[in-house]
Amino acid sequence: MRFLIVYMTTGYCGSDSYEALAVEDDATDCEIYKIAREMAIENAASYGLEIGCYDENSGLEEDDPECEYIEEMIGYSFEEYNGEDHDDYRSGGGSFSDDFDAMYGHLPEFYN
Repeated sequence: MRFLIVYMTTGYCGSDSYEALAVEDDATDCEIYKIAREMAIENAASYGLEIGCYDENSGLEEDDPECEYIEEMIGYSFEEYNGEDHDDYRSGGGSFSDDFDAMYGHLPEFYN
């Protein structure tokens, strides 16, 4: 298992988020980026943002080529989990290793 931290942002101030993710050792970066993208879309939805064409005055407008695309604003990336580098980013404090333990079972010693 690979233990990762996914960084997500909607492009708006205060919307940065970090989440724990475990994937199989043979998962490719492409596969992980697809998962991270879906996590970022869900994160944006938690702030009331939907993927599609967005206009501040009237909300979603699918046919207006001039409007701004929310998907272009969403950012995401991932890194291998390192407690010293990442645990300060965990919402509510604590350690991401607690999340890995709860979601996936045992966290290998070399990650501690």
